[in-house]
Amino acid sequence: MVTRVISGIVVAVLAFLFCFFGAPITNIGFGIIAFIGYLEVTKALGIREQNNKITGLEIVGLIFTVGLYTASIFFRPSTNQLIQFMLFTFIAMMVLFVCKFPEYHINQVQSAFFAYVYCPVLLYFMILIRITGVENIGFADIQFFPSFSLGFAYIWMVFAIAWGTDTCAYFAGVLFGKHKLFPVLSPKKTIEGCIGGVLGTGFFTILHVILFAGHIDYTPFGKILFVLIG
Repeated sequence: MVTRVISGIVVAVLAFLFCFFGAPITNIGFGIIAFIGYLEVTKALGIREQNNKITGLEIVGLIFTVGLYTASIFFRPSTNQLIQFMLFTFIAMMVLFVCKFPEYHINQVQSAFFAYVYCPVLLYFMILIRITGVENIGFADIQFFPSFSLGFAYIWMVFAIAWGTDTCAYFAGVLFGKHKLFPVLSPKKTIEGCIGGVLGTGFFTILHVILFAGHIDYTPFGKILFVLIG
């Protein structure tokens, strides 16, 4: 429990620092997480052989991960840019697959590309959220004490949902959990914990709406919508 609390505080502090300063600190911070996360996902998917040596497919994914987050430091990121990186990553992996055949199996290519989309690409949306309401983005535009922006408010809703679910589900499961939810996939997950997570997320989303009400122009329906999203 102590380890969980300490690690949670450390993550919260790092998240605040990454998000507060804006570009390029946000981009670099999430880029590092994406880099590490990509390797964790590829390892979990069993892309590597028994010697656990990193594969060429993973190297391709890492190159395009670094390229994506590096480009976002110097240029305003866009969804078109994101789609282009996804397309080029897939083409590069397929070229490697053909040139090295039969060194790699097609399921390894699928897993490597899925890992790229699942971690670096989806995490990239945190940057797109953070820049909401910001006119200029680039290395020269860094402000160590930036003015408040909508992106800063919106990005904390993502954290509120994620951390609220995890924390409340954990304690609800520990205190009331009796009925298994996914006994094979995750034996410790319970239905009671799931319900606690959903209710907790609603609570933290409402708290987010209250805290940032002075900065976001909520309509009455907008507040309800935020809670439903949570």
